[in-house]
Amino acid sequence: MLRSRDLSPTGAITTWLRPDEWQLLLNARPNVLLEGPDEATEAIVCEAMGWLPTPHATWSGSPPRGNRPATLVVRSIAAFDRDQQHSLFDWLEGPGDRVQVISTTSEPLYPLVSRGAFLANLYYRLNVLLLDIATAGRSGG
Repeated sequence: MLRSRDLSPTGAITTWLRPDEWQLLLNARPNVLLEGPDEATEAIVCEAMGWLPTPHATWSGSPPRGNRPATLVVRSIAAFDRDQQHSLFDWLEGPGDRVQVISTTSEPLYPLVSRGAFLANLYYRLNVLLLDIATAGRSGG
Protein backbone atom coordinates (compact mmCIF):
# COMPACT_ATOMS: atom_id res chain seq x y z
CA MET A 1 0.00 0.00 0.00
CA LEU A 2 1.05 3.54 -0.63
CA ARG A 3 0.71 6.07 2.12
CA SER A 4 -0.51 9.52 1.24
CA ARG A 5 1.15 12.55 2.78
CA ASP A 6 0.06 13.25 6.31
CA LEU A 7 -1.11 16.87 6.35
CA SER A 8 -2.78 16.99 9.73
CA PRO A 9 -1.27 19.32 12.32
CA THR A 10 -1.29 16.55 14.93
CA GLY A 11 0.07 13.90 12.61
CA ALA A 12 -2.91 11.70 13.51
CA ILE A 13 -4.40 11.27 10.04
CA THR A 14 -2.89 8.70 7.75
CA THR A 15 -4.55 7.40 4.64
CA TRP A 16 -3.72 4.44 2.49
CA LEU A 17 -4.55 3.59 -1.08
CA ARG A 18 -3.62 0.26 -2.59
CA PRO A 19 -1.26 0.48 -5.59
CA ASP A 20 -4.09 -0.63 -7.90
CA GLU A 21 -6.24 2.26 -6.63
CA TRP A 22 -3.47 4.80 -7.31
CA GLN A 23 -2.84 3.24 -10.74
CA LEU A 24 -6.51 3.54 -11.67
CA LEU A 25 -6.73 7.08 -10.33
CA LEU A 26 -3.70 8.26 -12.27
CA ASN A 27 -3.81 6.28 -15.52
CA ALA A 28 -7.44 5.55 -16.34
CA ARG A 29 -8.52 9.01 -15.14
CA PRO A 30 -12.03 8.10 -13.98
CA ASN A 31 -14.07 10.58 -12.02
CA VAL A 32 -13.32 9.82 -8.38
CA LEU A 33 -15.43 10.53 -5.32
CA LEU A 34 -13.36 10.48 -2.13
CA GLU A 35 -15.63 9.93 0.84
CA GLY A 36 -14.25 10.31 4.35
CA PRO A 37 -12.86 12.77 6.90
CA ASP A 38 -11.79 16.11 5.43
CA GLU A 39 -8.18 15.70 6.59
CA ALA A 40 -7.87 12.27 4.96
CA THR A 41 -9.45 13.24 1.64
CA GLU A 42 -7.35 16.41 1.52
CA ALA A 43 -4.18 14.37 2.04
CA ILE A 44 -5.06 12.19 -0.95
CA VAL A 45 -5.97 15.18 -3.13
CA CYS A 46 -2.66 16.87 -2.28
CA GLU A 47 -0.74 13.69 -3.11
CA ALA A 48 -2.62 13.20 -6.37
CA MET A 49 -2.07 16.82 -7.50
CA GLY A 50 1.62 16.07 -7.91
CA TRP A 51 0.87 13.16 -10.24
CA LEU A 52 -2.12 14.39 -12.23
CA PRO A 53 -1.79 15.52 -15.82
CA THR A 54 -1.70 19.26 -16.26
CA PRO A 55 -3.49 21.50 -16.45
CA HIS A 56 -5.56 20.85 -13.37
CA ALA A 57 -7.82 23.29 -11.59
CA THR A 58 -9.99 23.64 -8.51
CA TRP A 59 -13.68 24.49 -8.62
CA SER A 60 -14.10 27.63 -6.53
CA GLY A 61 -17.82 28.30 -6.84
CA SER A 62 -17.56 28.98 -10.56
CA PRO A 63 -15.92 27.37 -13.58
CA PRO A 64 -12.15 27.66 -13.84
CA ARG A 65 -10.95 30.39 -16.16
CA GLY A 66 -8.94 29.75 -19.28
CA ASN A 67 -8.57 26.45 -21.07
CA ARG A 68 -10.54 23.45 -19.91
CA PRO A 69 -8.37 21.56 -17.40
CA ALA A 70 -7.50 17.87 -17.72
CA THR A 71 -8.54 17.36 -14.08
CA LEU A 72 -10.89 19.35 -11.89
CA VAL A 73 -10.75 19.09 -8.09
CA VAL A 74 -14.02 19.79 -6.25
CA ARG A 75 -13.80 19.88 -2.47
CA SER A 76 -16.71 19.40 -0.02
CA ILE A 77 -19.23 18.63 -2.75
CA ALA A 78 -21.99 17.77 -0.23
CA ALA A 79 -22.04 21.43 0.84
CA PHE A 80 -23.01 22.65 -2.65
CA ASP A 81 -26.48 24.13 -2.91
CA ARG A 82 -28.77 23.29 -5.86
CA ASP A 83 -27.58 26.24 -7.94
CA GLN A 84 -23.94 25.28 -7.44
CA GLN A 85 -24.73 21.65 -8.29
CA HIS A 86 -26.51 22.70 -11.49
CA SER A 87 -23.67 25.04 -12.42
CA LEU A 88 -21.05 22.32 -12.01
CA PHE A 89 -23.11 19.74 -13.89
CA ASP A 90 -23.83 22.12 -16.77
CA TRP A 91 -20.14 23.01 -17.05
CA LEU A 92 -19.12 19.33 -17.06
CA GLU A 93 -21.68 18.60 -19.77
CA GLY A 94 -20.60 21.62 -21.83
CA PRO A 95 -18.46 21.64 -24.94
CA GLY A 96 -14.79 20.80 -24.84
CA ASP A 97 -12.56 17.93 -23.88
CA ARG A 98 -13.53 15.44 -21.21
CA VAL A 99 -12.51 16.54 -17.74
CA GLN A 100 -11.61 14.10 -14.95
CA VAL A 101 -13.24 15.16 -11.67
CA ILE A 102 -11.83 14.36 -8.26
CA SER A 103 -14.37 15.36 -5.63
CA THR A 104 -14.34 15.06 -1.87
CA THR A 105 -17.03 14.79 0.75
CA SER A 106 -17.15 14.06 4.44
CA GLU A 107 -20.87 13.29 4.16
CA PRO A 108 -22.05 10.34 2.04
CA LEU A 109 -23.84 11.69 -1.02
CA TYR A 110 -26.21 8.82 -1.75
CA PRO A 111 -28.54 9.61 1.20
CA LEU A 112 -28.65 13.22 -0.04
CA VAL A 113 -29.61 11.98 -3.51
CA SER A 114 -32.31 9.77 -1.98
CA ARG A 115 -33.78 12.79 -0.15
CA GLY A 116 -33.61 14.98 -3.26
CA ALA A 117 -31.00 17.28 -1.70
CA PHE A 118 -28.32 16.40 -4.27
CA LEU A 119 -28.74 16.10 -8.04
CA ALA A 120 -28.84 12.46 -9.07
CA ASN A 121 -27.29 13.16 -12.49
CA LEU A 122 -24.34 14.98 -10.86
CA TYR A 123 -23.92 12.20 -8.30
CA TYR A 124 -23.71 9.53 -11.01
CA ARG A 125 -21.32 11.69 -13.02
CA LEU A 126 -18.97 12.11 -10.03
CA ASN A 127 -19.30 8.60 -8.57
CA VAL A 128 -17.53 6.55 -11.25
CA LEU A 129 -15.00 5.34 -8.67
CA LEU A 130 -15.92 5.70 -5.00
CA LEU A 131 -13.02 5.50 -2.54
CA ASP A 132 -14.30 5.21 1.01
CA ILE A 133 -11.34 6.70 2.87
CA ALA A 134 -12.87 5.91 6.25
CA THR A 135 -12.21 2.19 5.64
CA ALA A 136 -9.15 2.32 3.37
CA GLY A 137 -6.15 0.50 4.78
CA ARG A 138 -7.82 -1.00 7.83
CA SER A 139 -6.82 -4.53 6.88
CA GLY A 140 -3.17 -3.85 7.64
CA GLY A 141 -0.44 -3.17 5.17
